[in-house]
Amino acid sequence: MSTVSSYSTTLTNIVSNITLYVDYCSLILGIIGSICNLITFTGRQMRQSSAVLYLLWSTIFQLLTILYCVVMRLFYDRSGSNLLNESPIFCKSRYYLVLVLPSLASYYIFLAALDRYLCTSDSVAIRSWSQIKVARRLAIVTLIIGSAISIHVPIFYDIYKNQCQISPGSIYTFVFIGYLIIIITFLPNILMLIFSLMTVSTIRKSRKRVGDAVRANHTPNQAGPQRLQVKFIKVRIYLLVLLSVIINNELFMDKSINLCVFEIFRSLWYK
Repeated sequence: MSTVSSYSTTLTNIVSNITLYVDYCSLILGIIGSICNLITFTGRQMRQSSAVLYLLWSTIFQLLTILYCVVMRLFYDRSGSNLLNESPIFCKSRYYLVLVLPSLASYYIFLAALDRYLCTSDSVAIRSWSQIKVARRLAIVTLIIGSAISIHVPIFYDIYKNQCQISPGSIYTFVFIGYLIIIITFLPNILMLIFSLMTVSTIRKSRKRVGDAVRANHTPNQAGPQRLQVKFIKVRIYLLVLLSVIINNELFMDKSINLCVFEIFRSLWYK
């Protein structure tokens, strides 16, 4: 029995150390990636793009998410603190920030994908929405709505039976689960995918029309097709930048989000 107990203790220590190293790597690499994105997106030329403005906002909230979620995990795993179950203010604020910060980062990425679709539209009225002044206003509106839409979390979360949780037996538990699954997890990712695919489809159709027009015209005006080619290249570059932000989001931010969401589900079901 002593040998089995020794092996169990050793295995527990190994898993704990691995988790610690992974958290530190996620924290360090995530911060480095976010800082690099901030430097890139605040460049003089990049600042004039509406899509880059959305990506800049997303990067800021990605960085805040990494700092908050990972640091909180390291704090609780290593300090043995029970502040979460003792302070109502900390209880409410922690679960609120755990949801608001990553959801805002995801929705700003969606806005960047939407902006690229608007930019490639054939309609002048639709393309007019892809402007830096519109992006600034929409970014602020998104911040306000994104912060307000989760205000129910600190209202219903409190300390019950010496635990930070929703009131046991409350119907809000099911509302909250639906909110987590639909609004926080699936909706922004589905919207990103839809508008990214629509952008690619629009670019292909535009290139086909340009090619058909050039072949039909025996004395083509090269300026028009060249301008369109430059536009296509710009959109592709922005899509690549968007992809890099999404990869950074998946690698270094979602691990922290998944842990926080797992803790929320665990608090809902294992009381």
